[in-house]
Amino acid sequence: MVAPARGPSSVPGMVTAVVPALNEERNLAATLASIKSAADELAGGNAEIIVVNDGSTDATGRVADECAKTMPGVRVIHHTVPHGVGASFREALAQAQGEKFTIFAGDNNVSTALVRDLFRHKDSADVIVSYIMNTEERGSLRHVISTLFSMTYVLFFGIHLKYINGNTVWPTRLLRECDIRARGYSIMAETNVKMLRRDVSFREIPGEMNKAATKSQAIKFSNLVEVIGTFLRLVWQVHVSRRGFYGFAARRVSILAN
Repeated sequence: MVAPARGPSSVPGMVTAVVPALNEERNLAATLASIKSAADELAGGNAEIIVVNDGSTDATGRVADECAKTMPGVRVIHHTVPHGVGASFREALAQAQGEKFTIFAGDNNVSTALVRDLFRHKDSADVIVSYIMNTEERGSLRHVISTLFSMTYVLFFGIHLKYINGNTVWPTRLLRECDIRARGYSIMAETNVKMLRRDVSFREIPGEMNKAATKSQAIKFSNLVEVIGTFLRLVWQVHVSRRGFYGFAARRVSILAN
């Protein structure tokens, strides 16, 4: 068994948001502004934003450094070569000071309203999971694939979410106890399965993606291989090797509850 990630003591009420960015010079500043605005208004500025410049070959690193100079709470990690979303996630998790932890893509793909709602509801359950309503923006094929993907996770793991890959807020301490290994696209699915097979509460909230966001590049052969590998490893861990650890069913908190 891989030892859980260890990090600094959590600051009560603080949220840590990691923003992996690979060649996002056009989108990164808007992404950070959206997160910072929500944090300032709904978390009293009690947030840290960790930008991981994952070996970008454009001006992403410079944009990130400039934002860090003008936005309190923003700091930057630079990779000389790309390591993948998973590595960025784990590196930020190990350093996180926040009591809660979340991740946003550097391409500004979710609406500011959704970012705000994730911060607004962060303490209404242990885990806050979002789902996308304007799925037409992704196209029919991507929508069908995402639906089948989520249905598969419901069937094999009993994770009753509308969207397994939705932006999520997790409790940092419990997240560090999970052995998150995914390298790329499937990291959200792996993390949500492992968290929602714990003795926790969860809440789903609706949101929208930005219409102007870069179209997803998730449908690639390399991503398919990674998704299949992560899925098979999850089946083994959840149902065999760590069955006792991941043997719970998370408790739903109604969206109508205030």
